[in-house]
Amino acid sequence: MVIHFSGGKDSLVILHKYKDDPALEAVFFGDTGSVYPHMIQFVRDTCKKFNVPLVMVKPERDMHEYQEEHGIPSDMVPTTRSPEFAHVAKEKKQKVQSHIQCCSNMLWKPLYMATLKTKDKVVFRGIKNSDEHGTLPNGTVDENGVKWVNPIWDWTDDDVFNYLLKHKIEIPKHYKDVNASFDCWLCTAHIHSPSDKARLVWTKKNYPTYWRAITNRFKKLRQAISEEMKVIDTTIDFVLNK
Repeated sequence: MVIHFSGGKDSLVILHKYKDDPALEAVFFGDTGSVYPHMIQFVRDTCKKFNVPLVMVKPERDMHEYQEEHGIPSDMVPTTRSPEFAHVAKEKKQKVQSHIQCCSNMLWKPLYMATLKTKDKVVFRGIKNSDEHGTLPNGTVDENGVKWVNPIWDWTDDDVFNYLLKHKIEIPKHYKDVNASFDCWLCTAHIHSPSDKARLVWTKKNYPTYWRAITNRFKKLRQAISEEMKVIDTTIDFVLNK
């Protein structure tokens, strides 16, 4: 078995519960190359404290290089700004890609490919049924024989925090203000929930250099989407006035 450890509170519970399991082959952490520094340090320190074999799984490409080619990640993507359309577009414009595409290529796929090389292809994750986004149910076995195990599937956030408190387990420092795991600091997607907004506020206060870079990326994203919205508005107005 392997544990997919994000450094967040849920996977931290899994790591603590199964750190001494003789079947544990490795602990995989997805290092996209743009992970918050305090999270990298927390993951390293925690795995060392728990004496588990940490493997930093990295994508084949540099994150900035990848996004330069495929576009800024976003929760909304005009087709005419997508990397697919860029191949046929005559005019060079700022590209925008789905956050699913970006996360998949730079985080999920590298972790999955590493998992396929493990002995038993069994993954333990800190995924809950009460989480905001859906996922593979506990015990799912996919087409490549990977089994996805979610031991805290029926837990709530309160259950998680109570467990961590009971066992006096240190959590990442941002949890004092934001109830979320932190992935890529340069991400301009995942902005719908209160915790997503809180992450950006926390970044602004604690990583001002990163925040300036994110602000510039948001400006590019807003301009790209606004230009496409103007095309829609202009077209509708034209037709209505005929």
